[in-house]
Amino acid sequence: GWAKDLWRRENIRPEDLSDYKEHELFRNQMMCEFLHAEESPEQIFSRRIEELGKIFKKRTGVDLWQNIDTGDEAVEKASRFVSRADRGLVMLAKFILEALAERMSSSNLKAYIADDEATKDLKSIGLFERALSKLDASLNAAALVQFLRNVNLVRQIDSHLMSHADMEKRLKKVHLPLDVSSFERGAQLIECVNNGLTTLIKSLK
Repeated sequence: GWAKDLWRRENIRPEDLSDYKEHELFRNQMMCEFLHAEESPEQIFSRRIEELGKIFKKRTGVDLWQNIDTGDEAVEKASRFVSRADRGLVMLAKFILEALAERMSSSNLKAYIADDEATKDLKSIGLFERALSKLDASLNAAALVQFLRNVNLVRQIDSHLMSHADMEKRLKKVHLPLDVSSFERGAQLIECVNNGLTTLIKSLK
């Protein structure tokens, strides 16, 4: 299967033989160092989501995340192992949005903003941006949520039935590299989201 092919490519014939033991899959599967030596992007992603929920509740008094049973499941789906091909990257973007944008409580955000006319046509990312602006007018809310819109741009690759060339242009636009494997690109997509979440959390503290 794809997992064996990926392991074989990255470990049996690594590009740099002198760097054999530095390959992540080798460390994870054969040396058991990964979980002990460092945190995976997925672990950081999960923790940042929890931190964002706590700081948003502290600052606004309302819950950011919907109280739904699928919350943990949505977060767990966002794994770079999903991104084993270009279309897998689209699926990873979908899972990231399920864990973030789709779990945001639109009703709570609208109640906090308290402006029915301004929010009637907004979806979760727009509502979140508007809530940030209300919370602190000095925040560049649009810039703070841009990472979510970037993920959405990746997710839309499938819906627009793009050519490969157009898809590469889209990936360049959201600053994802083209000269790495889909697996590595998936890890970098999660890391970009983690960086966006970190910046957002720091801005709210």
